[in-house]
Amino acid sequence: MPADLLGDLPVTVFMRDYWHRRPVLLRGALAGCEFPVDAGQLLQMAREPERVSRLITGDGRSGAWEVEFGPFEDFTELPDRNWTLLVQQTDRGTPELNSIMNRFRFIPNWRLDDLQISLAAPGGSAGPHIDQYDVFLIQSYGHRVWQLESEPAAGDRPVQPGLDLAVLQDFHPDVEYTVVPGDILYLPPRVPHWGIAVDECMTCSVGFRAPNFGDMLMGVVEGMVERLPEDVKYPDTRCKPAEDPGRIDDEILSWFDRMLRALLADRYNLEQMVCLYLSRPEGVYFVEDPMPGLEKDLDYVRKGCAVVERTAAPYLMYREFGTEVRLYAAGREYGLPHRLRPFVQMITGTALLDAAALAPYWHDPEALEVLADLVRRLVLYCREK
Repeated sequence: MPADLLGDLPVTVFMRDYWHRRPVLLRGALAGCEFPVDAGQLLQMAREPERVSRLITGDGRSGAWEVEFGPFEDFTELPDRNWTLLVQQTDRGTPELNSIMNRFRFIPNWRLDDLQISLAAPGGSAGPHIDQYDVFLIQSYGHRVWQLESEPAAGDRPVQPGLDLAVLQDFHPDVEYTVVPGDILYLPPRVPHWGIAVDECMTCSVGFRAPNFGDMLMGVVEGMVERLPEDVKYPDTRCKPAEDPGRIDDEILSWFDRMLRALLADRYNLEQMVCLYLSRPEGVYFVEDPMPGLEKDLDYVRKGCAVVERTAAPYLMYREFGTEVRLYAAGREYGLPHRLRPFVQMITGTALLDAAALAPYWHDPEALEVLADLVRRLVLYCREK
């Protein structure tokens, strides 16, 4: 792991003292880095129906906040001040943005969520608000003033009514930073903050997910139900007439309890469903049905003319199950022999795969078929050098 991922702050110190605990400003952590998306490209993304985009106008002082949801067709009528365009999941289907996401691979893939990019005119912002997740706010270009409360909010905080935007009614900052290109501001969950553009600026937000237990339980149970045989029905073996037909008897409750306990006792199946849930995509650019022919691009990789990179790192992960290693990719699973664990680690952990890295696997049919299927499903992408 490179020592300068977070500038002068070692990753080990960051994880020990700041992660999920308190904010920290990382001055110049990405100073001199070229960001792969400019304003024109972001405006184009906001026109795409697959993207989640919002345009926020107003400053909360001279006028009310207004929110408009994309996709957008025209930006020629935008005012000179007080607007912000937010585009979520910009990393989906945009492999060149991996250079930003890959800097945060010291956090497990399943915790990574997406890369949101905001473009703001002077005075533009999303208002004072609270995020429920960890986030790194990277200043791409321009300048922004960040105000924040140094302690996470306890309990619910009232928001302004009638808005499609969770703007806080009361905000009491005690910390203020002016960030410049290359600065990174890290915020743990529930820290109230407000970022206001000083001039035209772009900010990249790398967000992390913490699965909600209720959502996770529903997703895992749905996956387990799909694997149940269709004919598992209550076996009514009673041999006496019901004395009280309106009462729910103990037999049905006991049967359901036994079935549920047996289902949860199957640790192998339960873990598989959890892993599948964590790899399930939320967003765009993944396909259920493979796109035949894309795997031919691997020939260019083999010849050294191209490299393989991920289209979205958050949805690639693996776990060992006995003598097998299972790769989870965008809601699908691939069972492979344990001897291919180095291959799976490389697929889920290496930023770029070239001919040399893949050399041990070009003649391995199991590895090659998985590689080809991930390319056909747009989880991996072959790019010319």
